[in-house]
Amino acid sequence: MCQMIFTSDQGFFDRIGEQETKRYFTECYKFICNYKNLGEKNIITAVVHLDEGAPHMHLMYVPVVHTKDKDGNNVEKICARDFWKGRDSYRNLQNAYFEHVKGKGFDLERGLFVEETKRKHFSIEEYKNITNYSKTKETLQNIKLELPEVPDIKDLKKVMLNRDEKIENQIIKPKNELIKTLYQENVELHKELSKQTNLVDTASEFVKEKRKMSMENQAFRKGKFKLKENG
Repeated sequence: MCQMIFTSDQGFFDRIGEQETKRYFTECYKFICNYKNLGEKNIITAVVHLDEGAPHMHLMYVPVVHTKDKDGNNVEKICARDFWKGRDSYRNLQNAYFEHVKGKGFDLERGLFVEETKRKHFSIEEYKNITNYSKTKETLQNIKLELPEVPDIKDLKKVMLNRDEKIENQIIKPKNELIKTLYQENVELHKELSKQTNLVDTASEFVKEKRKMSMENQAFRKGKFKLKENG
C-alpha cells in the first residue's frame, strides 16, 4: 500500500472558499483514480483533514500495475516499483497533476524543477551523516527511564494517618475551639446588650415619671399661690 498527500498553501484555500475546496479535493481523488489507469477499486481510503494547518487529503492506495504476463495475457499485479518505474516518475506525476487541476479551473503554480533551483539531493547515507543519525540513534538507545520507587501500601496508610492526625490536631480542633469561644462570647454579649436595653427602658420610664411629677408639682405650686391670694 502507498500513500499520497494532496494539499496547497493556506492562502490558496482562503481564496477559493469552502465549496471550491471540496471540489478541489474531489478532483484530486478523480485524478489519482485515473492516473496510470489505477482504478477507484484500488483506493483504500481518502480522508480530508481540515484541523491540521492547511487542508490536505491523505489517500491510501494499492499500486496495481496493468501489464501482460509471459503469454501476452492482460494481468494486474501489485508492484510499487513498477508503478513508479522510471527516473522521472515523480516529475511525471506532478506534471500530470498540475495539468489536471489547472484544467479544472484552479489557479495553482507548478513547482520549479531542480535544474532551475540548483538544489542538491542527498543520498540516504549523506543525509544520515549531515543529521548525525548514528550518534542520535545511539543516544536514544542508551536512554534509561528511571521511575521512582513505589512506596509500600502500609507506608502509604501511615503517611495518610499521620496527615489526617495533623489536620485534625493542627487545623480542625483549634478551629472548633475558636468557634466555641466566639459563640460563648456572643452569648455573653447578647446577655449584656439585653441588660443595657432593659436599663435604657427603665431610665426612659424614670424620665417620663420625673416629667409627670414636675408638671404636677408646678400645678400644685400655682394652686397654692392662688389660695394665698384669696386668703
